Amino acid sequence: MTRLYKLSKDALVAVAPGRLAKENMIQDWIAQQPDLLGLDLLIIGREVMTTHGGRIDLLGIDDEGNLAILELKRDRTPRDIIAQVLDYASWVAKLSAREVHEIALPYLGRSIELAFEDRFKTTMPETINESHTMVIIASAFDASSQRIVRYLSETHDIAINTAFFTVFEDDGQTLLTTDWLLDQSEVVERSEAKTKVTTAELLTLAADRKITTLVEICRKLSPEGEEKPAPAYGGSLRYWFKGKMIFGVNVAGGRRRPPPGELDVWIPVTRLSELVAVPDEKIREVLKRDFAATESGITDCIVRLKSPEEAQKLVSLIRGWVTTPATAGAIDLASSHC
Repeated sequence: MTRLYKLSKDALVAVAPGRLAKENMIQDWIAQQPDLLGLDLLIIGREVMTTHGGRIDLLGIDDEGNLAILELKRDRTPRDIIAQVLDYASWVAKLSAREVHEIALPYLGRSIELAFEDRFKTTMPETINESHTMVIIASAFDASSQRIVRYLSETHDIAINTAFFTVFEDDGQTLLTTDWLLDQSEVVERSEAKTKVTTAELLTLAADRKITTLVEICRKLSPEGEEKPAPAYGGSLRYWFKGKMIFGVNVAGGRRRPPPGELDVWIPVTRLSELVAVPDEKIREVLKRDFAATESGITDCIVRLKSPEEAQKLVSLIRGWVTTPATAGAIDLASSHC
């Protein structure tokens, strides 16, 4: 159970649980602001009818062109909602690009391409709906249903997760907290890993995109961390440190589609912050100050590298953070102009 406390006269006081005035308020909020759950999505449909007679609460698309099914539990039993979201996924998986466009147009009131470009500041991929994720949104979930979701995700690499929300009332204000059953980024990573890609294939792709030198500089992170090729964003190299993925090299360029000769890398700032014990806002500050860095959702910073000098500078910075004791790292971070 999630608890919320406020500080009152130097003492912590529990905030009382509350109720929403209308059941559909959560759906309204997520439709307007999916990053409420930490999801970097463009919502393209609401109450989407399937050919199976179902009705998907919210349908979204991410910056790779993959779809996301968001379903609120409401008064359905936990097992019913799991079965239903899987049924919806079986329908979504077969949607063609034209069908996705047809779903989005009446909801968005304009073409999905224009809305996508406004939302993600990049053009929409030519190929969409190569994969999908499922998110069940609930105020509570019984232990048995949690085990089912964990089993599907952790054992069978199915991209399914549960987001929780809790409502509180305090002095006439309604407060909302959110949390996840599983780490959502890890759920997606496990699902993507089912499509194998090799390092050799990625290096060939790097040569085709004229970014071999930039990629090879980024690979110098491997002495400190484990390098893993992954199909993410068309093909990427990921670097893991102490069980956390903290650096990704988008060799294929599928995430933000940089021009030939330029390379996008992404840094899950929250994970890096946890690893090096430095506030994530400080990490973001340095990345934005010293590099062409932009935010992606509430977790990632994407850095576009255009020269070997920029790549070396970034790799040296990341290596310094993960190899320096936390206290020294915090001092270096606050004053770094490397």
